[in-house]
Amino acid sequence: MLGHNAQHILTMPLIPGTDGVRKMSKSLNNYIGITEHPENIFGKTMSIPDNLIPLWLECLTDTPIKEIYEIKMALKEESSNPIDIKKNLADKIVRDFHGLEASKSARQNFEKTVQSGEIPLNIPEYNLQNLQENSYVSRLLVEAQMVSSVSEAKRLLKQNAVKKISISKGSNDSISSTDNIVDGPVNSSGLIQGMILRVGRRKFLRIS
Repeated sequence: MLGHNAQHILTMPLIPGTDGVRKMSKSLNNYIGITEHPENIFGKTMSIPDNLIPLWLECLTDTPIKEIYEIKMALKEESSNPIDIKKNLADKIVRDFHGLEASKSARQNFEKTVQSGEIPLNIPEYNLQNLQENSYVSRLLVEAQMVSSVSEAKRLLKQNAVKKISISKGSNDSISSTDNIVDGPVNSSGLIQGMILRVGRRKFLRIS
């Protein structure tokens, strides 16, 4: 620009968010935060449309361009399973921000809970006595750190994404049935000690 010092400009492609359409944005709730729990990062990455895999590999990892091209062709020709490729992408992203052990653990948790429908070994607990009187289920989910805000909790509840689960006992405990939980006062919601909730596809909470 006339009268100004020379400047260098670096341009980067806009990365579509997890919805595969709009640019990644916290306000659009289609983002992945780098400080999020590794299991959340892995799970959110697995939710992206298959056509985003090559672009995310190019922009968010150090995968060689030649390898990305081969992956792109494999997806186009349907010669590789997109789920396996996507798990490798999620591995890379988690490893870059949280380390190798975290990526291994996140992958194992995803395969166990989402793909195999099993219950994780270590389920976080929340004691209902810690909740203020007349609190709603949406507030419980925030206090138990299942979600970051009441608005997010209400959205999940409205989408029937918060469920009470029944467990089928065996060599690996698995989910046998689910019932939707709706928002409302906790004391009239039917939540009791020992009950397990599934929040979204990847989070579990035991009521104590």
